[in-house]
Amino acid sequence: AREPGSQGLPEDIVVVFILPRPGEKFAGAQINSSVKALGLRFGEMNIYHYYHGDRKVFSLANMHEPGTFDPDTLTQLESAGLTVFMQINPASQDPMGDLSEMLQRSYQIAGLLEGRLCNAQRKPLTEQDAENCRRQVRAVAGLPE
Repeated sequence: AREPGSQGLPEDIVVVFILPRPGEKFAGAQINSSVKALGLRFGEMNIYHYYHGDRKVFSLANMHEPGTFDPDTLTQLESAGLTVFMQINPASQDPMGDLSEMLQRSYQIAGLLEGRLCNAQRKPLTEQDAENCRRQVRAVAGLPE
């Protein structure tokens, strides 16, 4: 059984994963404090979102179905990983800046959780992966190469 979201995503969605060290899990309370420390807010769809003004830049969900976080049981939660995703908005004034913000904050969250930032194949994110994300954003947003 393939995990949902591993392939076949719409081309306007950029996804990275934050995974714990092998054999470990992220504690819910630690996830909550880490993402809030980096400016994400818990909100619609019971996941976390990062806003620039009132515009949503990217979101963070639990990697496992249903992908949500329950504030009432967050302290008991153990997660095998987090999914960070951004819908590329061609109307955004700075889609490349949005991507940079997402990657930078994801990297910082991974650091706070002592995890690692990974690509869609769940391998550590390389500079080439980041460049592929930038290429995807430019293509969807209709920006010059």
